[in-house]
Amino acid sequence: MKKSITVCLLGATLMLGGCARQYPVFNQMPTNAYIPQAEKAKPAEAPIQAQEVAVFNEAPSQVTVQQTEAPSVSENLQVSAVLEKNTPKQIDKQLDKALASAAGQKLMANPAMAERIQKVRTMLAQPEVQNMQPNQAEISKAQKLADKTIKKHMSPSAAKALNRNLTLGLILIGAAVILALIPGLGLVSTIVGVIGLVFLILGLINMA
Repeated sequence: MKKSITVCLLGATLMLGGCARQYPVFNQMPTNAYIPQAEKAKPAEAPIQAQEVAVFNEAPSQVTVQQTEAPSVSENLQVSAVLEKNTPKQIDKQLDKALASAAGQKLMANPAMAERIQKVRTMLAQPEVQNMQPNQAEISKAQKLADKTIKKHMSPSAAKALNRNLTLGLILIGAAVILALIPGLGLVSTIVGVIGLVFLILGLINMA
């Protein structure tokens, strides 16, 4: 009898001890119990500002800039027609009228420019030049030399200027003076000088 009472007391004690815990020993953990878990670190998103900067810092696309090419003599002046319709003496007279203008007098006030122009005028005054009849080969050679000189010495800004004829004339007059010093280019240098004087006359007329 005492043994049975003792067993019952022990059993009651175990049951009461189990009920004192957070969860009874004999009960299962409720299904809706919250179990804290370590949150997975999310990758940091790149800020929008950084993305925008990256877009604007990309290499710029290649831009083709069209440069103004130096003018060609053949595209602006029919040299053969000029030499056929105008003698060197007639061209010199037209130059006199152009140099009498305000722009012409201002140009001749520059000693270096005046000296070059006078040298070409002296070339035209020679007897053999007064009756010159150059063939097409000599004219073509003079045109090529003139184009080469213009391309080398004429800047893009001067090439697209409103009165580029004046610049063309001065460049070719200087080239004619230099070419006249080379043996065998006497006639060619004279043609280049004539082309230069014609452009100079046109330029001075435009400035009047």
